[in-house]
Amino acid sequence: MADASFLCKWLKILFIADKGGGVVKRMQLQLINNLLYRLPLHGKLLKHGVECHLILCPMIVSTFQVLVAVNRAVRALRRKSMTTRSVYAEIIFNLSPTKSITDSLKRFGLGDDDQNILAVVIDESDISTLVDKLNSQVKGQICMLEEINMLTDEENIIKTYKMKSSEIQKGNIEDSVISRMACKDFLVMN
Repeated sequence: MADASFLCKWLKILFIADKGGGVVKRMQLQLINNLLYRLPLHGKLLKHGVECHLILCPMIVSTFQVLVAVNRAVRALRRKSMTTRSVYAEIIFNLSPTKSITDSLKRFGLGDDDQNILAVVIDESDISTLVDKLNSQVKGQICMLEEINMLTDEENIIKTYKMKSSEIQKGNIEDSVISRMACKDFLVMN
């Protein structure tokens, strides 16, 4: 039997986007703290065949928030209705409360000084090889996904998603964030 602490370090999900024998996507999330050498990391990963996206942890309230964004991105990919050019940019776009791709990438993408990231790997085949390549290139501490809420910047999230204090008192931040993400296509946030 596998050690429970090992199982919680990563999350692997199978998305079946088309039951008629079409696209099958697998996704894995990995939380990395105290990241070193951030600047060339994304290019370095692509050079070694690891297509992934690195998300800024302080803007994430839970893994469910990321799962919602990934699900929407995979569905848009299948329907050929993506707003962005790649499924990874589509994930970032879906995390944002606005319809601005540039704003989404600035708020949720990795910056020069960011040390805590959530790596998202999606592929149609077995992603274990990609994750092994990711781990060999990343210099940082791989952490339990449950620790992601300790890295959340609630003040910035409340400001970004324009939450009112009455809304926060009645519910929780995660529900408000996910509601805004899900309704982004229908509502315009001022």
